[in-house]
Amino acid sequence: MAGHVTGPQRLLRALAAGRLRRFAHLSTAYVCGRRSGTILESEGDVDQAFHNTYERVKLRGEAALRRAGARVGVDVRVFRPSIVGGAAPATAGGTFHLVVRDAPTQAELLTTLADRLGVRGVSLVDARSAPLTELSPLERTVARMLEGYRPYLTQHVRFDDSATRRVLADTGLAPAALSAEAVHALIDEALVGEDARKARRLLDAPEKRS
Repeated sequence: MAGHVTGPQRLLRALAAGRLRRFAHLSTAYVCGRRSGTILESEGDVDQAFHNTYERVKLRGEAALRRAGARVGVDVRVFRPSIVGGAAPATAGGTFHLVVRDAPTQAELLTTLADRLGVRGVSLVDARSAPLTELSPLERTVARMLEGYRPYLTQHVRFDDSATRRVLADTGLAPAALSAEAVHALIDEALVGEDARKARRLLDAPEKRS
């Protein structure tokens, strides 16, 4: 709570004592919670249910910062990346989804991952309809790494990014895209973690299931 709600408010109030006119707050597109379908940038609290406390607290932080900004005359802008993000030019008081509108499907991403890792015979399994039993060591490792993300992998949602695209059009910048090269870079970054190194060793082991 302190890091996502109280802390940003205190920072905004402290900076507002100087010449602060504009405050950019990094939230998450998943303040939409368990909703499905198209999520508008103009939407916030619509009595949605949440996957976890993080989503709920981030939405509370957005509202608290907007109220704090209004009290001290600071323009608060909220940026909602789908997973990572990074300054928008002048569009006062806006909320911006920093997302890839036409993201690749899970099947397309699986193909890209398999090609980068040099593995074959990999398929997607929906744990809701096919219980994850009799797993190989590699499958157990991957299942554990994905556990916290499982609700998002089964959620059918599309984030509207109209406000973001209008600002980008004024600057001449292209909207975000997720190319195969970008996915490869993310894979290479992920491979530095301990779980990823363990998975890599299992991939390279002489005995592995196809």
